[in-house]
Amino acid sequence: YLSSSNSQGFYIHPSIAFTPERCCLGTVDLQLWVRKELGTSKNRKEKPIEEKESNNWVKGYEAANEIAKSAPDTVVVSIAD
Repeated sequence: YLSSSNSQGFYIHPSIAFTPERCCLGTVDLQLWVRKELGTSKNRKEKPIEEKESNNWVKGYEAANEIAKSAPDTVVVSIAD
């Protein structure tokens, strides 16, 4: 992470599948984005969820739900930070 005021990076939130034995099965979903604005948005509380970065967590959860539907005998746990 660079703290320079003119630097910009990208953000990535992967969803990774594991077996109960902790064997990694791979990436099953990925949210990737670049911030349009540097710094914090003053009116972020008024924005709908679809326009916020936090919507990426919702998308990851929705992807976990789709996986759970396609594998009904599997326990799916979705954890986001």
